[in-house]
Amino acid sequence: MRSSGRDASADLADLECFTRPAGAPEPTQPLHLDWINLHRGPAFATWCDRIVAEADRYAAKTDDAGRQRMRETFERAVELELAFFESAYDAV
Repeated sequence: MRSSGRDASADLADLECFTRPAGAPEPTQPLHLDWINLHRGPAFATWCDRIVAEADRYAAKTDDAGRQRMRETFERAVELELAFFESAYDAV
């Protein structure tokens, strides 16, 4: 539901995953720290808010069946995003 080259679920999952509580230490093995930093913080949160607003705008213009398709697509994208990360963790 996002037109960033990725889907909304991917960016929203990244925002949730990489937003650290205040005072939390950085990862001790910063192999992917640049990628993590790209997907957290105020600028990325603003990006996510903009995309959610865009999805809401499209949802308001469609009927119940269209909103159901949007929901199903989003849920499937979240499942795939989770499977992607689980496969990476399982490979380690």
